[in-house]
Amino acid sequence: MKSQEIREKFINFFKERGHAVVPSSSLIPDDPSVLLTTAGMQQFKPYFMGKADSVRDFGSKNTVSIQKSFRTSDIDEIGDESHLTFFEMLGNFSFGGYFKEEAIKYAHELLKEYGLKIQYVTIFEGDDIVPKDERSREIWKEMGVKDIRELPKSDNFWGPTGNEGPCGPTTEIFVNDVEIWNLVFNEYYCKPDGSLEKLETPGVDTGMGLERLAAVLQGKKHIFETDLFAPIMDSLPKGMDERVKRIIADHSRSVAFLISDGVRPSNKEAGYVLRRLIRRIMTHGYLYNRLDKNLFDVENPTKTTIEIYRDFYANLDEPTIFTTPHSDIFSG
Repeated sequence: MKSQEIREKFINFFKERGHAVVPSSSLIPDDPSVLLTTAGMQQFKPYFMGKADSVRDFGSKNTVSIQKSFRTSDIDEIGDESHLTFFEMLGNFSFGGYFKEEAIKYAHELLKEYGLKIQYVTIFEGDDIVPKDERSREIWKEMGVKDIRELPKSDNFWGPTGNEGPCGPTTEIFVNDVEIWNLVFNEYYCKPDGSLEKLETPGVDTGMGLERLAAVLQGKKHIFETDLFAPIMDSLPKGMDERVKRIIADHSRSVAFLISDGVRPSNKEAGYVLRRLIRRIMTHGYLYNRLDKNLFDVENPTKTTIEIYRDFYANLDEPTIFTTPHSDIFSG
């Protein structure tokens, strides 16, 4: 199943079940507590908090989106088989429309439509503040899932994004030893001091990484073999080190999407992240070109990224990233 088919099936599944389709928000969030958009729920924080009305804005208490996401915490890990800076997050959300039972049943049903068999799931084991998630266990048992594992807060409690916001216990779904879907039950609001208070209306926030899902559905060993990455990897010299290829492929995607959302290289905030990524692409390209007479064109992987994604993300224009003066990228 091609990545575009995976996106379409996800969107259509929830659209047919009364979810309003909401386009991805920018990688530059309205939320001042975070530098970049890190999760699909970020644009919906006001709805979970009761500060906005989803029925008024979207015509439904339930939404579905494919959100462009970016996490800077993994930059130094890039080069292995799983870590990414930019990724797409498939998510369904409910702001008082439904809760655990429907969320789990939807996930179980959609994975069956994808032809996937759940290996095991995890639930929150509880602590002194938040009780064990027995309700999720009951629902999974009803769905016929036998392997249900309890994990602590570090694994099965999500949020908030930034220093405060909605959060709650999660149940994670594993297929072929890969965690592909995380269902978050936003029951609490986390204050800046870390204390929790109950939300007036609990909500559902789920996230399933497209790259991981594509690897499972396409029978690939890792994400860099999927159709989201293979053309980019193929655009790189065959003699280039595999780890370096993955770094360039990941960073080229990130650069293209950051620029398409208006970020430009600078020495602060999102602009600094962009500059750092461009530096790494150009440095690896320079080192390779010194060692190999077959010169590597550093623009090729970014151009290939645009070809892969342009049909789905209309604002992904061809960025002239390498016309930026080198002094702007390498100074400071």
